[in-house]
Amino acid sequence: MRTIRLLTIACIGMAFPVLGGAASDAMTEATFPNLRADLPSNNMAETAVLEKFGEPTERIPAVGNPPISRWKYPDYIVYYEWDRVIISVPADIGQ
Repeated sequence: MRTIRLLTIACIGMAFPVLGGAASDAMTEATFPNLRADLPSNNMAETAVLEKFGEPTERIPAVGNPPISRWKYPDYIVYYEWDRVIISVPADIGQ
């Protein structure tokens, strides 16, 4: 299980290096200019995402420790650590 966690973190870290530190939304937008402002924002709670964006088309269960899960929407994917958004990306980036 630890290997899966490390592999997941490494893959996310390679794809999104800004996740390695305490990134602000401004840093995320500067690093990934094609991210849309209308996506769930960093640190947003799952309940707030559901209220604002509705039910996802698919919920991918958490893996690793800390648990990283993702919710798929038609145009974007939301990544969570525990119950907080760590990043939201357009679907073509997050696959």
